[in-house]
Formats: sequence, C-alpha cells, structure tokens
Amino acid sequence: MSQLVAFLHSLTDSCLAEGRNSDCLTPWIPLDPDGLRLEAVMQ
Repeated sequence: MSQLVAFLHSLTDSCLAEGRNSDCLTPWIPLDPDGLRLEAVMQ
C-alpha cells in the first residue's frame, strides 16, 4: 500500500506538474554517449 501511495504522490510532483523547470529532472536524465537521443522541447 505504501508503494501505491508513493506512486500517486509522484504524479503530483511539482517538478513534473509545472513542466517549466527541468533542473529538478537533471539528475535522472542519462547522458547521451552516442549522440542519437532525441531531445524533447517544452513549450
């Protein structure tokens, strides 16, 4: 049950909900060693 609650809280994380500041996501974005990754643009 605690994992479900944690998941539901992650859906309302202000970092993801606002979508304007990607700095908080930087630690989880992997490097692109081969240069083939597509870059999404938030508009």
